[in-house]
Amino acid sequence: EPMSTYEVHLGSWRPGLSYTELADQLTEYLVEHGFTHVEMLPVAEHPFGGSWGYQVTSYYAPSSRFGSPDEFRYLVDA
Repeated sequence: EPMSTYEVHLGSWRPGLSYTELADQLTEYLVEHGFTHVEMLPVAEHPFGGSWGYQVTSYYAPSSRFGSPDEFRYLVDA
């Protein structure tokens, strides 16, 4: 089966959403548009929003801007 990947920056896709809100809305969007995979741009903690996550300060911690690590896990599992 063909693979169709959607690349997304969580902070700019729909600004202001939490990881759990993103999970629900992004999953619906991906299914509706026929995507089979998603690639997230950097989600690690970073000090400057304009860097889109490429100015990392904590490589192994998901950004707290969108919620807790458990909420991030919910997004990944969606």
